[in-house]
Amino acid sequence: MTGGREGIWWLQSDSAKDWLVLANTSDSSLVAKLTLYESSGKAWRQTLKLGPRQTTRLSMRSFVQQGGLTGSFGGISIDAGPRAADLDSAHFVYDETTGFLALMKMFDRNTNAILKRALLDQFAMDDPRSNAAPHEA
Repeated sequence: MTGGREGIWWLQSDSAKDWLVLANTSDSSLVAKLTLYESSGKAWRQTLKLGPRQTTRLSMRSFVQQGGLTGSFGGISIDAGPRAADLDSAHFVYDETTGFLALMKMFDRNTNAILKRALLDQFAMDDPRSNAAPHEA
């Protein structure tokens, strides 16, 4: 698999903490590219290095501030390339003040599957005999 993980960051209040936990499940070091997006599309990127079997906890609030991103939500993309199968993640938001807790879903992003689907959709749209509607992301 070539790809990584995707999800959303969400700072639902000033006291909320948004944590992304990444784990390298392999016996060798892993380099991944983390990209955070704000809702307007502005992006901030950081290269992450995880040692063999290393787990790290990352503050999304800290990265949002470092990147000069605004708003209360946006996208997360972690690209591990051909090592995507070695990357695991957990993502949660909590607020000690209100007692709020949310487990945030992270999705596998397989760039090979995305490309294949895009090509199939294009062929279907180019073929006048096809009644297939394009796949919407």
